[in-house]
Amino acid sequence: MRLKVIKPIESWQVFHAIKETLGKEYLLQLYGYRNARNVYAWCTNPKTTEYSSPNPIDKLQVLLEDLNTLGYRNLALATLKCLARPLGFEVRDPRNIETDKEDPQLEFLDVVNAIGEVSKELQSAMEDQVLEEEEKAKVLEAADEAIKQLMQLKDAVRKNKNKRNKSGGLKNE
Repeated sequence: MRLKVIKPIESWQVFHAIKETLGKEYLLQLYGYRNARNVYAWCTNPKTTEYSSPNPIDKLQVLLEDLNTLGYRNLALATLKCLARPLGFEVRDPRNIETDKEDPQLEFLDVVNAIGEVSKELQSAMEDQVLEEEEKAKVLEAADEAIKQLMQLKDAVRKNKNKRNKSGGLKNE
């Protein structure tokens, strides 16, 4: 069964989809047969079922919120990074990426330069058709810099938009 997701899904829908895709036996082996009632409850809609229970995703969301609220944002981010690793994703804190430039066009030039650097490193690395570890590291470092520059561009655009709104310029529509 393949889920077609049109709107954000609820955590119970994730567990329901996992049960349908990998089978209830998989979930029971993973969480233990003694937790069978809870596992089934995690897969049901709490609005339409008499017995439902907060699932591990719900609990993890509460944990992350509490860590953040109590001032342990870095620990919450570390947790997300651990969860993202098996998928090959990287978690970044957009709050730590700011620019001192208020003109998005100046920041855009930095983005173009950073992307050019990625291209240069990649072309250099692929000259011999083999991507060595050291070359790979240089490409990834250049790509990280390009991502940082893109985030700074976003920050500059936000700052510029807010500046225009505060000075009586155009409003968001």
